Amino acid sequence: MLSSLVQLFRMGDIRVNTDHPLEGEELNYVLVSAFEASQHFAYLNAYTTGLSEKEIKDIVEGLWHIKDREDALEALSNLIKQNQDKNLSTVYKAVSQLDYKSYLKENLPEDKIALEHYIVYCEDLKKVLPLLLKKKVFSSYQEAEAYKDTAWNMARGALMARCAYDMGFFNEMVTKSILIGLYKELKKNCKTWEGYTKSYILGRSLNGHADYKDIQYLSHKLLTHKKSPLRGHVLI
Repeated sequence: MLSSLVQLFRMGDIRVNTDHPLEGEELNYVLVSAFEASQHFAYLNAYTTGLSEKEIKDIVEGLWHIKDREDALEALSNLIKQNQDKNLSTVYKAVSQLDYKSYLKENLPEDKIALEHYIVYCEDLKKVLPLLLKKKVFSSYQEAEAYKDTAWNMARGALMARCAYDMGFFNEMVTKSILIGLYKELKKNCKTWEGYTKSYILGRSLNGHADYKDIQYLSHKLLTHKKSPLRGHVLI
């Protein structure tokens, strides 16, 4: 991830591809990556990221530990499976339970390894959500459950897929197909850019980034900047 100073500087501007800009539905698919693309100063409106070879490798190999096409496809498949996990709703409901471990044991399949994973995830939520509720990022536990961390996962996956396209792992047709899949997953939980922002903040907080105001600023910038393809948008 970029240093905080570099991020702060770059978040003040918007980068778009003026030679081959996407429009319509194709643009919507690419915009799934909007928050991640902006933080890395990548194009918002093209399949190609416009990043240098080193910057692309830092994302694909450094952040994702991906070496080839198969690794990339597996990582993207895992993101979608994670978003489709029906047990997550139970985990979110457990957050408000005093005896959350018993609640999870009673309401989840009998799989000790999976149960331990869900308990850890629930404990992470119990650390993060009270603060986000206090700061009015979310109005209730139910709102957090509705959005989950879908935007965080889909945005990261979308930028990674675009970087993989730049590395030659995917052609344009495959990249578009992947982005369509991520877009559909995103819209299951987030239908507005306000929801996208909240969901992204939750996922980011669960991954150790306590400060959320920079993302709120980024969201405002993307929705109001004269160069942004998201300017004036409400619905995803």
